[in-house]
Amino acid sequence: QFSFSNFKSRGPVILASKELGEIMEALEESQMTLGSMAGNRYSAPFRDKVQEWIANLSTVSDMVDGWIGVQNLWIYMEAVFSSGDIAKQLPQEAKRFQGIDKNFMKITQKAYETPNCVQCCCGNETMRTLLPHLTEQLELCQKSLTGYLETKRNCFPRFYFCSDGVLLEILSQGSDPHAIVPHLQNVFDSLASLTFDKQRKYTAITMVANDKEDVQLASPLNLAGNVEDYLGEIVTQMQESLHDLCRDCGAECDSLSCEDIVSRFPAQIGILALQFSWTMDTEDSLRRARQDKSAMGSANRKALQTLNEFITLTVRPTWTSLQRTNIETLITIQVHQ
Repeated sequence: QFSFSNFKSRGPVILASKELGEIMEALEESQMTLGSMAGNRYSAPFRDKVQEWIANLSTVSDMVDGWIGVQNLWIYMEAVFSSGDIAKQLPQEAKRFQGIDKNFMKITQKAYETPNCVQCCCGNETMRTLLPHLTEQLELCQKSLTGYLETKRNCFPRFYFCSDGVLLEILSQGSDPHAIVPHLQNVFDSLASLTFDKQRKYTAITMVANDKEDVQLASPLNLAGNVEDYLGEIVTQMQESLHDLCRDCGAECDSLSCEDIVSRFPAQIGILALQFSWTMDTEDSLRRARQDKSAMGSANRKALQTLNEFITLTVRPTWTSLQRTNIETLITIQVHQ
């Protein structure tokens, strides 16, 4: 007999996997046994009955296979269209799925009332008629959904990094930026989170990296509208914020102390400051080398002095673990310059 398990709040509408496995195993064994009996000459007196059972079990097998296919697609689509966000953007497909959902419930209700496998599959004309129709309709929904996902990926190409399942989850929660935050790492390599303004719920003010390093956005960003649009705005704001930091760093790098580099700037910008300073000193010493034979030696001494300053900073106990890692990275960069 078929057994059913509960699905969300819809009640017992899903075939229980454990019992279904046992049914399929028993069905296969019975078909093999009947095949052997049909080929045995001693079965002649009841051959018609054997053929009838072979036909019935073949029908059961085909119906169950079709049912499982419809059920899997229905579960997938139910998660998609139960979200208001996607249903609003695909109203025709949402309406189609409502009809599919109604017919699927009708099938499971009849099966629940008649759980015997053979009676349910062979004596249920509704199931025999509706299963192929549901398969066709679900495939049409899936085709439209694939086209919809491709449209979204064209709008925001970083969505190509996401599987269909993850992208559907992102799109289904797009109206709530806080729900999108856990998915940021599927779209961005190192952006782990955003912090929001306490007064304005959907206004992002800070980017947070995987290692918990945070960078203030150049200007607060209100996350509203379609998810692909405001994720694109995050990319733009991210670039502008880092450009501003690079400009500030470049303008001051000649006068920045090692401590300023570590405490004022993110790690990437700190490395940039170090390289700006080293490049300027080296180029200046190369220009002066013909007139001043000690120019290159002076530049080397200055580079060693910078390295020693960073080494001195490592013994200070007040640094956070992130800042200490940044100092170690800057030392490594300076050693190899």
